[in-house]
Amino acid sequence: GDNLNVMGEILMNRYRNRELWKQTFITTNLTGKQISEAYGERLTSRIFEMFNILKFPANPKDWRKENIKGGLW
Repeated sequence: GDNLNVMGEILMNRYRNRELWKQTFITTNLTGKQISEAYGERLTSRIFEMFNILKFPANPKDWRKENIKGGLW
């Protein structure tokens, strides 16, 4: 049968009807290149247009360990 790209369909629906959807949040561990390879250039372009991209460091300091006095560790 035919394959259906569920995530692609959801995001394209949100793109086409963006006045109805006030906010959409997504998270991923994929890089921009990996998103493009998985979902194609068109959807990747829409993602970068629709979302504020936040990139976190790969190995951040654990703020809790440094700031909780007598904490859990």
